[in-house]
Amino acid sequence: MAITNAQAATINKMNVAAQRSLLGTAFQTVQTDVATLQGGFITTGSVAVSAAHTNASVVTIATGLGNIVGYQLFMTKSGSQVTGAYVDNSSGSLLVTSSGSFNLNVNDVYNWIAW
Repeated sequence: MAITNAQAATINKMNVAAQRSLLGTAFQTVQTDVATLQGGFITTGSVAVSAAHTNASVVTIATGLGNIVGYQLFMTKSGSQVTGAYVDNSSGSLLVTSSGSFNLNVNDVYNWIAW
């Protein structure tokens, strides 16, 4: 529920008599700040590499975020953590591709967190 300017003014008038501060305006600011924080989601997931991924030479991880600020990717091959993949952050998705000695293999598992 949004606090309208009229409601903020009413709260301000009530509060001015008590403490000479603009409590209604403060409520509006807090409400805006909370909405901003709610827009910055943290999401997590897991992807098992399939033959389709290896044939395309890319694993696309759709995070559901419009814009990724940061991420952490944990990759495992046969249960052991590995590094060395090229990861691109593009339009809310993480794109994992082969790089140097790193190759995409069927049944590799990529666990991720993005914010």
